[in-house]
Amino acid sequence: MADVLLNVVTEGVLNKLISLVAEEINIVWCVKEDLESLARNLEMIQALLVDAECKHTSKNAIDIWLRRLQDVSSEADNLLDEFAYEVLRNKLKKRKQDQIKNMNLSIEKVYQEAERIGLGPVEIVNMSNNPRSDQSSTTDPFVDDSSIVGRSEEVNKVVNLLTSSEKDGNNLSVIGIVGMAGLGKTTIAQLVYKNEKAIVGKLNEVLKTKRFLLVLDDVWHEDVEKWDRMRKCLRGIGSSDESRIIVTTRNETVVSIMQPSFPCQLGTLSDGDSWELFEKIAFGHGCAAVKTPELINIGRKIVAKCGGVPLAVNAIGGLLWYKKDEREWSKIENSETWATMEEAGRRVRSAIKLSYDHLPSLSLKQCLSYCTIIGKGGVAAVEIMIQLWMAQGLLNPSKGSLLEMEDVGSNYTSILFRTSLLQVFEKDGFGRTMYFTIHDLVFDFVEEAAKESIFLVPSVELITGRESLLKPRTLILSDGLAHDLPIVRKSLRVLVLEDEDVKELPTTIGKLRCLRYLDISRSSITELPNPITQLYNLQTMKLSNLQQLPKNFGNLANLRHLYIGKDGMINGKPCLLPDIGQLSSLQTLPFFYVSRDKGCQIDQAGHLHNLRGDLKIFDLQNVSNQEEALINLDSLELHWDTRTRDGSTDEDVLKGLEPRPILKGFTMKNFMGRSLPSWMLTTSHPLVFHNLEKIVLRNFNKCQQIPPLWHLPHLNIVNIIGMKSINCISTDFFVGDAVVSFPALKELILEDLPDLIEWSGLMCHDSSHSLVKIFPSLEILRVEICPKLVSLPGLASLEILTVTHCPNLVSIPDIHSLRSLVQLALAGCNNLRSLPSGMENKEFQHPFASLLYLVLLGWQAVTSLPEQIQHLSNLAFLQIAHFDGIVALPEFLGSLHSLKELHIEDCKNLLYLPSAEAMRHLTKLRKLTIEEWPLFTDRCKKEIGEEWYKITHIPEFQLLP
Repeated sequence: MADVLLNVVTEGVLNKLISLVAEEINIVWCVKEDLESLARNLEMIQALLVDAECKHTSKNAIDIWLRRLQDVSSEADNLLDEFAYEVLRNKLKKRKQDQIKNMNLSIEKVYQEAERIGLGPVEIVNMSNNPRSDQSSTTDPFVDDSSIVGRSEEVNKVVNLLTSSEKDGNNLSVIGIVGMAGLGKTTIAQLVYKNEKAIVGKLNEVLKTKRFLLVLDDVWHEDVEKWDRMRKCLRGIGSSDESRIIVTTRNETVVSIMQPSFPCQLGTLSDGDSWELFEKIAFGHGCAAVKTPELINIGRKIVAKCGGVPLAVNAIGGLLWYKKDEREWSKIENSETWATMEEAGRRVRSAIKLSYDHLPSLSLKQCLSYCTIIGKGGVAAVEIMIQLWMAQGLLNPSKGSLLEMEDVGSNYTSILFRTSLLQVFEKDGFGRTMYFTIHDLVFDFVEEAAKESIFLVPSVELITGRESLLKPRTLILSDGLAHDLPIVRKSLRVLVLEDEDVKELPTTIGKLRCLRYLDISRSSITELPNPITQLYNLQTMKLSNLQQLPKNFGNLANLRHLYIGKDGMINGKPCLLPDIGQLSSLQTLPFFYVSRDKGCQIDQAGHLHNLRGDLKIFDLQNVSNQEEALINLDSLELHWDTRTRDGSTDEDVLKGLEPRPILKGFTMKNFMGRSLPSWMLTTSHPLVFHNLEKIVLRNFNKCQQIPPLWHLPHLNIVNIIGMKSINCISTDFFVGDAVVSFPALKELILEDLPDLIEWSGLMCHDSSHSLVKIFPSLEILRVEICPKLVSLPGLASLEILTVTHCPNLVSIPDIHSLRSLVQLALAGCNNLRSLPSGMENKEFQHPFASLLYLVLLGWQAVTSLPEQIQHLSNLAFLQIAHFDGIVALPEFLGSLHSLKELHIEDCKNLLYLPSAEAMRHLTKLRKLTIEEWPLFTDRCKKEIGEEWYKITHIPEFQLLP
């Protein structure tokens, strides 16, 4: 493997040389010829490495030669970084020319040594130029974790065990999921944990008096005493006889020690399930292989070799997704790697090895090896890992490519996810993968590749006292920092400081000329020393608690990613970024505070043409005229302050802040203008906001316009909050000339609209008189603090409806319009007298069958609960509060046979529960909570209250003051 990694090093050095040779400055200083000679020598070395990769396992001399070449390549890499540093300083000396000549001699000597040990040049196919690996990351081929095949029976079994009332006599039930690595134990546990049936109580609540689900994943501890102590502790927490523990393990000894009440032994997938899983991956969406009879035949043979292990099938399927040619598939089928891997456990490793060996880029292998820095079971941000790869010189766009290094890194992660060498841990609201982890078996396979270059240093003493740490490329300091970082560490590319006790950086930080990644965000450093502005190669800087940037910060011409805490507010004051516009390479800037101070005007942000990702711009009231548009951003937030002002300037400023169509998230806060710019109001141009997925408009005190959004194909979240002058949401907002309006919208929030009276236009026709479908996918509607609103429209797709503080609301849609409703919450709607009409209609065999959660708060005028409640046959949770006219709860509550939790709060005149017979009919009721008024709580006190005999059978009963 070392020769592969060396090929990556020489590839990176060559890319630097190509860049430097192109500089006109080299001609002036007479070093261009030497640099070109060095490039030719390195190309010859690369040709030798291809031969070495085939031979070094059997020849010790080749291993020695590879170690020698590794030293020389690293020295060349360091030298070129210093060379680039000097170019930036415009102080290149003759001694650098001499050093390049000496480096040429060293490379030539290594080449001569290769000839003596029998290595010869082999033609190199530059796999990094593979057009399939150069695709944009927007067509991510990754198959989501929800695509699980062949495990529905096991998932249902565990869910049924979790939700059943069956006990084993030990009060605390343990469900063991057992099986070898790669069978999907963790996946089963995750699916069950996320399954709604398995969520007991509310997530993240304090366990006291609660039922709980505890998942112990990949357990190896064989200490009987520790497990017994843990079991005793858990028995004393909450309602332990109703709680569950899921344990996943490969270790049979652990199974016997834990004595699970319900063991679940995972077997391998069937041939049919294995093939179904393989088909989804290898012939999936994007540029996958075309399903032909030949490929199907070969594919089935390959799947048979995976032994029914999901991880192996995933890895091989992901690998073959990239290969369209029958010969390539046959090569995988007939690989010698399968020959010695007969048992299932080894087949997983062989699948991992094949996926690794066939990665489409040599540098991608080292990127994967570098990921082991997170540790086994660790989780890391995808964006940060890409920046670390970049700092190590592992991301090199091919010659002539328009891709940035970050694009190459994004493509690499797509490949690693596709081949299951990395696993998705968490995605954001836009579907972007934010965090990843590594399967234990994959981690074990690639760990050795990272050990040679990654150093985790716990203390200063270890830094200065170990010879092997003289030339690290990555340094993670978790306990203290040397105040004199010696020059011998000039090879350092990555420095991470994890120590809150450190309050300042030493001035010697400026000597780390090769440093490209600096993370001091977990320290207490509030000020940077001026020498940090000499780190001309720095690409990424992560800071927190920073009060101001040093002078000449604009010298960091290569800085691409800058993070400065959360929104840059330190002790109530914004962190200004003077002359930030000089950092022309900057791609990441989380915020920008506009000020009238020199170098802090909005035009500084306008100069940052390479910005990507998310940007929040604050204090826009300090802008006096239109500025250039901001480009390449995924998410943009525009903030004015909350002070009252004229607002005419706000309109002019907004006209000049038109973003590019690639924007996915857009937020505006505290806009004081009366009208919106044309770029927000037009629907004639198909690319305006075309990719928008979320829009938030908050606190528009004077504006009476809502931008028309009906035509946006990807929009799934709309928040309209605090628009004080809106009195009608009309047809213009909902309907245009399309057959479907808001085709992808899933969540709509209308909040604090004090003048909103009417919501019209949901029954409209297009130009051909056809009925327009509006909100066909809307699942969540929240309407809050709209005191003048009289009615709501019906939306058949709604799953969650929340209406609060709408006192003039007199009705909500009938059952015909709310057939998918799962959760309904009504609060502060004093004029509302009933639930949706039609619930008692006999033509509906199970009216509102989907409704599981009902919250009714603030119906002070009614004297009884709405009778429609008795028809909610599947209701599981009921909360009622502020029903001051109710003296007794109705008998029909006893018909709610699915009810599991009842919460009663602040019904000032309530004295009586339903009869004891009605309460006993609630056979599934597990929890009753009564709170906030003494008259009724006294009547329900244990053993002495008049109502106590009605509730003695309920497992969990709470009286809260």
